[in-house]
This record gives sequence, C-alpha cells and structure tokens, in this order.
Amino acid sequence: MKACVMSANRVDGVSKRTTKPYSAVVTHVVFIDDDKKEVEAVWIDPSLFPNGEFPRYGDVLEIIYDRRGFISSVKFIDTEKCTLNISVIGADKH
Repeated sequence: MKACVMSANRVDGVSKRTTKPYSAVVTHVVFIDDDKKEVEAVWIDPSLFPNGEFPRYGDVLEIIYDRRGFISSVKFIDTEKCTLNISVIGADKH
C-alpha cells in the first residue's frame, strides 16, 4: 500500500505484558487509494528501513503486509513526495 508520511518517531521500551523489549518507528501515515484516503498510525520495525533511513514528513512509502497482517517490507518511493492541505468547508470567517 502506498502511504504518505505525516510524522514519525522512534520508540523503545519494555512491554508491560510480556516484559520483553521492543523497538519501533511509530509512523503516522495517510494511505493513498484511488477512491479514498485513510489515516493510521503504524508501528514499523526499524530494521525494515533500508540503510537506517528514517521517514520524514512528505515521504511516500510502499508498505507491504504479509498474510497475517504484519508489515513485511517498507520501501521509500523516491520519485514522489506528498503534502498536507487543510481546508475548512462551511466555517464562518471572522
């Protein structure tokens, strides 16, 4: 799935449930589909980013999920960038 990065931050910690350490890049994205957009926060294993690259606002990623719904690979689409445009429709102007 193609996704537009809005923000990303690295989190490291220890699970309260399993007491095992975890590391992830929490990435807020807008998934881009032909007929709809969907906003989501995805937890991505840092080892899936090539050469230790870190996603930034405006990057476009190809996120591949396996059959179980886990992210299996992430690729930067270097030929594309995105931006957020906010429009308030029907708001009173003061």
